[in-house]
Amino acid sequence: MFLSIFNFYALPIKLVYLIVFAASAIWLVLLRTLRQRTMRSIAGMLLAASVYVVLSYCVLHRTVSDVHLFRFAAGFSNEFYREMLMNALLYFPLGLALSVLIGPRAILAAFLLSLGIESWQYFAGTGLAQGTDVLCNTLGCAGGTIPVLICGRCTDMKSARNKIKETLRAPMRRLEASRLAPLCAALFDACCMARYRLMGRPHIPPEDVKDVEDHVTFIFQSFNRQKMAKRLYSGIRAYYPGAAIVIVDDSAEPLEIADTDIIHLPFNSGLSKGLIAALDAVNTEYVMRMDDDEFLTPRSNIHGQLSFLQTHPEVDICAVQISARPEAAAKEYGKIKMKKEQLIPAGTEIDGRIVVYKPTNCFLARTEKLRQVGCDPNIHMIDHHEFFCRAVGILVSVQDPHAYVFCCHNRFDRGYAKYRNDMKSDSVYIREKRNWRGKA
Repeated sequence: MFLSIFNFYALPIKLVYLIVFAASAIWLVLLRTLRQRTMRSIAGMLLAASVYVVLSYCVLHRTVSDVHLFRFAAGFSNEFYREMLMNALLYFPLGLALSVLIGPRAILAAFLLSLGIESWQYFAGTGLAQGTDVLCNTLGCAGGTIPVLICGRCTDMKSARNKIKETLRAPMRRLEASRLAPLCAALFDACCMARYRLMGRPHIPPEDVKDVEDHVTFIFQSFNRQKMAKRLYSGIRAYYPGAAIVIVDDSAEPLEIADTDIIHLPFNSGLSKGLIAALDAVNTEYVMRMDDDEFLTPRSNIHGQLSFLQTHPEVDICAVQISARPEAAAKEYGKIKMKKEQLIPAGTEIDGRIVVYKPTNCFLARTEKLRQVGCDPNIHMIDHHEFFCRAVGILVSVQDPHAYVFCCHNRFDRGYAKYRNDMKSDSVYIREKRNWRGKA
């Protein structure tokens, strides 16, 4: 009854644009805030309402006759373009709903529905069947899928994107396992170092350098990447010549750097044992943890992180990004959540830094606080995630969205990946450990 009185096609164009914009914005908010099951329920109700509206305008209130008319497009008039636009917008809600339920197949479903309705109008003689109606209806539905494309919350679309990614990664994996891997590794390394050198070296005030040297020890672990470890060591010395540096090495061939004491562990001892050994050798109040494939940059701002921790005693860890787009990476790390509550809620901003549950693995921290949480020596590789799972409620970590280190992780380095990418035993151990705690 309401639709027989309300004429959608008579609405002012500006009002229609406003409705479409508002509907898209509301749909985006719902996609980003609601769970997928709830969103699919809402989409199902919207789909039912949309189909009813379409059928009410195009099928239910039409009279059958013996006149069968078809044209690709209606005759040109002052309302020609307006009618095409309204035909498109009639299917816009249908696109919103179907894109959540069936993903990209929504456009095909709208095309078939419109084609069926126009065919029925022709054979039943209920009106002028037009090819442009099918075209505009399909385009309107396609417009309705845009919010889901932007948000990326549709499972079907996510799986489609994942399939595309896997298809693109497959040749890369084959290349990593081929005889060309050493050549690719050398080329990748050369490109990374060229890009790193283009960043230049900043002028750090001598008093800031002295402050870092007096209060911070840099620690990192080397494994089968002696060349990169030496580069990292040289980079730290270039920025902070007098800083204490603790290096732990569990490589097949022991790392040697002139005039530097290195803690040598048995081959492939793992990251947890390496961090335990490094922390035992630290004598300063603060420690800067890094990986051997990372390099300080003009935007690392170690003194800024030190000053922040000295000013904010409630914070224990200040991490920097491992990315050329640090602001975007900070938002991604802010999304990582744990089941337990943090001392300060995640997402809280403190002097431009964001509180997170699990920061990156390149951070400046209070030495004693790291020792308080400790590391599980039975965990070989997944030490970072497991450490911060246990640290929730004990440590407060923040991420600096404007500071970053340069990472040169070489996927073609088979001597490294063969051992460090093996995480199955860690996963089994952590699962059993959690089950044991739950029974206790």
